[in-house]
Amino acid sequence: MKTFIWLVRRELWENKGFWLVPLVLTVLLVLAYIAGIVYTWVHGIHVVINGHPASSLATLAAAHPDDARKGLFIFYVVLTSLFNVVLIFMMVRYLLSCLYDDRRDRSILFWRSLPVSDTATALSKLTVVMVIAPLATFSCLLLAQLIGTGALSAIATQSGVSATAVVWGESHLGGIWAFLIVGFLVQSLWYLPFYGWCMMASAWARRAPFLWAAVPILVGGIVEGILFQTNYFFTLVGRHAASIVPGIGANVNIGATEYVHLGNVGFSMHTLAATLDSASMWIGVGFGIVFVAAAIAIRRWRAEDY
Repeated sequence: MKTFIWLVRRELWENKGFWLVPLVLTVLLVLAYIAGIVYTWVHGIHVVINGHPASSLATLAAAHPDDARKGLFIFYVVLTSLFNVVLIFMMVRYLLSCLYDDRRDRSILFWRSLPVSDTATALSKLTVVMVIAPLATFSCLLLAQLIGTGALSAIATQSGVSATAVVWGESHLGGIWAFLIVGFLVQSLWYLPFYGWCMMASAWARRAPFLWAAVPILVGGIVEGILFQTNYFFTLVGRHAASIVPGIGANVNIGATEYVHLGNVGFSMHTLAATLDSASMWIGVGFGIVFVAAAIAIRRWRAEDY
C-alpha cells in the first residue's frame, strides 16, 4: 500500500498541471468577475423586459423571479462545463502519454529495476485520473462558484436587489456541491472505457499515440457506414463522450428546461442515480476494465520496445 501511495505521489510531482491548470483557470475567472463588477459600477446595468426598458435590475427580479433562478442555473452550468471540459482534455492528454513516455525516454528501465509491478504503475496513473484530478478540479470549481456568487451579490446590491434573497437564497450551493463531488466520481466511471482505451493506445504506440487512439474509432465508424449504411457506432461513442456536466451520463439528452425542474437549480442526485442505474454505465465500465488490463499486458510485453 505504501508503494502504491508513493507511485501516486510520483505522478502528482511529475504532473503539476493536475492542480495548476484548474487553479490558473480560477484566477482568470476571478479577474473576469472583478472586471464585471467594475464595469457595472461605471456603466450600470441596462435591463429590457419584453422589449421595453425597465427602470432597474430590481424591477426585473421582482417581475420575473423564475428568470433570475434560470440565470443562476445557467451561470453554474457554464462554470461547471468550463472546468469539466478542461479536466477531460487534460486527462486524455495525460493518458495518451503516460505509458508511451516511459518507453520513449527509457525511464521504464529504471522502474523495472525497482520492486514495482506494471499493474501497480498503471493503476496509480488511473487513480490520479479517476480520483485525484477530479477532486482537485472540484476544489477549484467550488472556489470559483463561491467567488462568482459573491460577485453577483455585489452587482445585485449595487442595482438595488436583495442579494440574500435573490442570489444566495436561490443558489442552493450546498446541494450543487454535493452533486458535483459525487458527479465527478461518477463521471470517472462513465469515462472509464475512454480512459482505458487511451491507456491501451499509449502502451502500444511507437509514435503518435493520439492517432493510434483515434484512427481505429474513425475506421470502425466509416466501415460501418460503407457496409451497412448506418452510424450506430459513431452515435454510441459520441453519446457516451458528451457528458459535459459531471455525472449526467445517460441523461445527457435532457435539456436545460428539464434540469431546472429536477431540483437544486438542476443539479439533482436524480440524474446521478439514473446514470448509475443505466446499462450504458456498466457495459462501459466492463469495456474499460478490459482496456486497462490490455494496457497492463501490453506494457509488460513491450517494456523495451520503442
